[in-house]
Amino acid sequence: MLDDFLTYIREQSLFQKDERILLAVSGGIDSVVLTHLFHKAKYQFDIAHCNFSLREEAGHDQTFVKDMASEYGASFRTINFDTNQYASEKKVSIQMAARELRYEWFASLIEEHSYKYICTAHHHSDSIETVLFNISKGTGVSGIRGIQSKNGNIIRPLLFATKNEIEKYAKENHIEWREDTSNASDKYHRNYIRHHVLPNFEHINPSFEKTTKTTLDRLKDAEDIVLSAVDSAKRLYYRLQGVNHYFELDKINQLGGCTTILHQLTKPFGFNYVQSQDIIKRSAETGKTFLSGSHQANIDRKQLIISPLQYENNSAPILIVEGVKTLSVDDIILDIEECEIPESIGNDQDIGLFDLTKLSFPLTVRTWQQGDKFYPLGMTQQKKLSDFLIDSKVPLNFKDNIKVITSKDQIIWVIGHRIDNRFKIDQHTANVLKIGMRLIK
Repeated sequence: MLDDFLTYIREQSLFQKDERILLAVSGGIDSVVLTHLFHKAKYQFDIAHCNFSLREEAGHDQTFVKDMASEYGASFRTINFDTNQYASEKKVSIQMAARELRYEWFASLIEEHSYKYICTAHHHSDSIETVLFNISKGTGVSGIRGIQSKNGNIIRPLLFATKNEIEKYAKENHIEWREDTSNASDKYHRNYIRHHVLPNFEHINPSFEKTTKTTLDRLKDAEDIVLSAVDSAKRLYYRLQGVNHYFELDKINQLGGCTTILHQLTKPFGFNYVQSQDIIKRSAETGKTFLSGSHQANIDRKQLIISPLQYENNSAPILIVEGVKTLSVDDIILDIEECEIPESIGNDQDIGLFDLTKLSFPLTVRTWQQGDKFYPLGMTQQKKLSDFLIDSKVPLNFKDNIKVITSKDQIIWVIGHRIDNRFKIDQHTANVLKIGMRLIK
C-alpha cells in the first residue's frame, strides 16, 4: 500500500516532499493509517485535531491523537468547538456545522503557520458515498465525479484506497485507532448509504468498489470536457462591461449541451440549472427577467445581461462645479472640459457636447426618476424619459441605473444615450462644454 500511496501522490502532483503538510487526524482508522503512511514515507508533517464536543469519548480521542503526535515527533494542534451551539446559531445541521468549523480553523492554521496543504483522510469508499448522496439529492457533472484529490490547499492522498484496503493495512501493521461510535448509527445519510445502499450494489456486483474507480476517472474526464467547453464559450460569447455581464445567448443556444454550459456560466451569479433551462426555452422573449439571491438576469434580444441586485442606484445627487475636470459616479467616470467647436460632431453616445452659455453651474448628476421629461436631440417636443428608454430598448436591469445631468432641474443629458435638444451646440455657439463618459474597469 505504501508504494500505491507514493505513486498516487506523484501521479496527482499533490505536493512536494519539502512542503509543509498538516494532517487532519480524528483518531479513526482512516486518519491514523494516513499518518502511518506519511511517517513510513519519511514526509515532514504536523497533526491537527478537532474536538467537536459531540460524544462522551471525544476527550479520549483528543488525548489519543496527542499521544500519537508525540510518538511521531510531530507538532500537535488542537481546538475544542461547541458544535451544537454553532449549529443552532447558524441554523445548519450538525454535520454542516462541524464541516464549517473544521475548515475555517484549517484556513487559520495555514495562514498562521505557513502550511502548504491540509491533508485529509478521505478514501475511495468516501468518494462513492459522496456520488450516491449527490445523486439522491440531485446534482450536476461535478457532483458525480466524486471527491477531488486536490482542491485549493486541501489534499486527499488516500483516494486511491478503499475502506477494506485501509482496514487490511491497519491490521497487517498492528495499528491502533479510536472507533467513532456515531459511525454505527443510521442517523446520518452517509452512514445509511454505507450500511444499506452500498451492500446492495455489491450484491449486484461484488467488485463494485473496484469498478467504480474506473467509472469515477471517466466521469472526471467528462467533467474536464464540459469545463473546457464552458471556458471556450466564455472566451467567445462573454464580455464584462462595468458591473454588467453580457452573454451572447443566441450563440450559446446553438452549442451542444447548451443548458449545462449556460448553467456553468451563470452559476457564479447564483442561478441554478432549472433557471438555465428556462432561460434557454425563453431565449426569444426579450424583457424576460430571472432573479437569484444576488443578481438579475435579463433577456435582451440575442443576449443575456446579468447585473448585481445590490447595485447602488439611489445614490445622492452629485454636483459638477465649474472647473471640475473629472468626476466619479458609481461605475462611471465623467471627463469634463471646455473646448472649441469640433470640426465633426459624430454620433458617439458616450460624449455630450453642450453650448456652455446655455448652462448654469453647478450641474447635477442624479439617477433618473419617474416623471422626468426632456427634449431628445433632434426633437422639438418633450418626451417622457421612461418612454424614451422603452423606445431605445434599454434592458430592464439597466433602467434603474440610468443617470442624468441637469442644469437648473432641466435634463441636459441622459448619460450614454441622448443629449437634450435645447442645450446642443449650433452655429451661434461660442464655447463648448464637453463631457465624456467611461466605465470604471
